[in-house]
Parts: sequence; C-alpha cells; structure tokens
Amino acid sequence: MTILAAAASCTVEPDFGLPEAPGDADIRVSCHAELPPTRSACLQGESEIVDWNLYAYHNGLLYAAVYSDSIDVIRLRLGREYKFYVLANTGRVEAPAYESDIASMRFTMSGLGGFSSRGLPMYFKSVLPQTVSLASEQLDFALTRLVARYDVRIDDSALSRMRFSLSSMKLSQAPLDITPFSPRSAATLAGDCDYASAADVDSLKAGGTVSLYMLENCQGVLGGGNTDEWQKYPDETDVSEDLSTYLEVSGTISSVGYSADVSYRMFLGRDNVADFNVFRNTVNTLVLSLTDTGSFRPSWKVALSNVSDSRTVSFRNSKTYAYSDHTGVGLLVDSSPYGVQYYYEADPEEMAAGDFSFTNELMYSQAEIGRGKYENLMPLVKCTHTGSDRPSMKVRLYTWDGIYRGETTVEYEPDYYYHLDLLPQSCTVPVGTTLNISYVPVPVQDYTGSDILITSSNYSTTNASTSVGSGMLKVQGLRVGTAVLTVRFKGTPQTIRVTVI
Repeated sequence: MTILAAAASCTVEPDFGLPEAPGDADIRVSCHAELPPTRSACLQGESEIVDWNLYAYHNGLLYAAVYSDSIDVIRLRLGREYKFYVLANTGRVEAPAYESDIASMRFTMSGLGGFSSRGLPMYFKSVLPQTVSLASEQLDFALTRLVARYDVRIDDSALSRMRFSLSSMKLSQAPLDITPFSPRSAATLAGDCDYASAADVDSLKAGGTVSLYMLENCQGVLGGGNTDEWQKYPDETDVSEDLSTYLEVSGTISSVGYSADVSYRMFLGRDNVADFNVFRNTVNTLVLSLTDTGSFRPSWKVALSNVSDSRTVSFRNSKTYAYSDHTGVGLLVDSSPYGVQYYYEADPEEMAAGDFSFTNELMYSQAEIGRGKYENLMPLVKCTHTGSDRPSMKVRLYTWDGIYRGETTVEYEPDYYYHLDLLPQSCTVPVGTTLNISYVPVPVQDYTGSDILITSSNYSTTNASTSVGSGMLKVQGLRVGTAVLTVRFKGTPQTIRVTVI
C-alpha cells in the first residue's frame, strides 16, 4: 500500500495489480448531516461537521482513503464503480483493506468529552456502487448520526411529604466504541459518558429538559417476559450487565427529621421492562417521575447513603382497652420533631376475629400533644365484640416511608371499668389550633352528674361532650397566652396547661 501524504489530506491507493492509466481526477466532496425525523428536534451543534474520513472501495478493495478537516476533494480514477463510506467527527480512522471487513470495523472514542469537543459522530455507507465519470462531478453524502439523544426531565409533582434536590445527572456504562457500518452495534467498552453541566442542573431544577448523548448500544432484550419495571435488570444470559447503559440521577432527599443522599437509576431501551437497545440517530424522551414512597422501595433503581433519621415515633401505651358499647378508643402516639408523619396498620384477620375496626386509618396534620407531638389525627379503634372473653389485635406503627416503629395491643375489655386518664398535662400550640384531648372512658354508671368545663378565655369548646364513650374533647385556641383548661368529672377537676403562641 502506497501512501501519498499532503499537508491537509492523504490519498491511499493500494497496489492490487490495477493498471496505471490516465483519467485520475480530483472529485469535490460535500458532506452534510441528515435531518432527524422532525426539523424542530435538531439542536444547535447536532449538524456540525468538523472533519471526515472518506473511503472508496472498488471491486471490494480499498482504492482511496482521505481524512480531511479542510480539503474537500478526493482523487479517483474516472469511469470506475465505487462504494463509498464516510466517518465524520471521529478524527483520523484507518479503513480496512477489504470491504468485507468494514462492517466489523470498530471506532473507539478517545475520551469521554468527545461529543462536546469534536461534534457528534456520523457515518454514510453506499447501498449501491456509484460510477464516477466526470471530473466536475461532486460527491454529496448525507450523514447519519451514530448517537442517540435523550431529552431528560424530572417530574417531582407527586412529592408531597419529601423534597428532592438534584446534584448531578449522567449516562453510566455508556458505549465507548461502535461498529459504525454495521446494521446495529453493541458496545464492548463502556464508561460514564455524557454529564449534565452546572447550567443543565439548574435547568432541571427549574423544571426544564436537558439533552444527553450516547453512541448506539444494542444489548438485547430480556427473556422470560418481564412486565415489572422495578425488575428491569440485565440477565447475563440475554443482556450484558456491565455494558448496558443507564441514566443515573443523584441528589438529596429530605423530610421532617430525615435526610439522605440518593441515586436513582434506570436502564435505557425501547421500553421500561425488558428492552436494552439504544439505536443511533434517535431522539428519545425520558421522564424521571419521583414519588414519596418510591425512594424507599428496595431495588437496584434506588440507592440511599448517608442517611440521617432523627424521627422518634412510638405508641404511648403498650396496651389499649376497647369497649363494645363505646364509640371508639384512641391510639396515643408520641412523636418528634414537629411535623413527623406516620400511619397505623393492623392485620385484617385479627381485626375480623376480634370485631375491631378503624374509623380513620390514615392521619393528617394536627397539633402538638403532651410529651410528643401529634402530626396526625388519632384514629379510633371500634369494637363490636360482646362476651366474657378478651380478643385482641396488634396495631403496628410506621413512619410515612414505611419504616417500622413499634406496636401496641388493643384488647376487648368486657368489665366496663377503667380509670380517668386525661392527656396531656401541658403542651405548646400555635394560635387557632384545634386541641384534641383524649381520655379513657369511665364506667357508664360514673357518668351520672359529670360535666366538662373549659375555664379559659384563650380557648373555646368546639365539641365537648359527656356522652358515653366519647373519648375526645376538642377545643379551639383563640389568642396568644397561657390557658388553663379544666376538665371535671363528678366534681374532681383535672387541669391542662396550654401555652398558645
């Protein structure tokens, strides 16, 4: 093979026994990027061509090869048929001597920042041979991008209990090599490729869309018919675990009393359950939809680290008694800091066996009570059981993200006798707060002649009742100051000191 070098280009004419003959001519070359499916999808810089390699094959043999970043001609012998191949924005890439080897020819990126510094890699290949007959003829090649573009957006509109703060986004295990002239390419080398810049991160935080690029990477489809997006993970039998590309979004999550670093991951492909094929010259939209509980679901998709959890949530009593002829008994909880959210859960079979039921299973924002702070309304447990036996059920307590915090036993009490247990002794609440004071109902016969009094100008009674089994006193805070609430049963007063702020 004889190489004729020039300052800005070179023509390679291998010696395959072709006779020397007049008729060689410089043919002008024009390269342009093929438009994507819609013109509006083309971003600035996606069509820029910095340099190109042009390979001309005659009868299956490499006849001429030119690399250029400025010269736009190739010297060819007129009157012959050629098949042309172009590789652009890749730097100088040597071509195989035989056309039969060009499909397996592999281009490897020299660095991870190649897309931004050199432009998007592109290619062209002839479908049919082309005869070059006139020296004035111009070769025009419409180049196809070898990369896929992902337009990524983060949707956090479903977050109500948690806040997410983005710090970075990248394509991990992105292909670093490609067979540009094959029908589809699967990477043999992978690394972290395209990153969101600082400006991109700011745009994502503001609800914008950011575009990331990667070479084609067709790793295949999972067998077995998986339909669960949480189970989309490579199986080495069908798909390479180390060479499949995924999006990784990192940041921090926080809620009342809780914070952690988090990384969200999702494998790319044509669906969200089984396909790991990313095709060249495609524009794809990817939305990362965040939910409160999704960040705490055990999965490869979510990784938590540096967890800080200062929340304390516990039942105040290890056992609570329920009566069949009362409206319900409250399950008391101590929690901190203010604003912690939690929920209760009971076994349906235990509830049915003991004739228990909840009147309000999930809880919502409420005021501070007693030693801790209720962030949620207290559900009442009802019991319709009758008899001398004492069925019971376990009620479990969780923080809103599903972390178990303890349990209490609710037991049927047939004897109708229990002591007055006013709660709390003191508390601090904002002005306008509805204060729920819970107590264990006294026996039926002891209600005779009882009354409930509110002796404070800072509070007004909104729903005080002496009905059997009410178990709840509600008062409304009116203005700032210290209120002393007096609750009296059969002439025995109990006081609760409330500071209104």
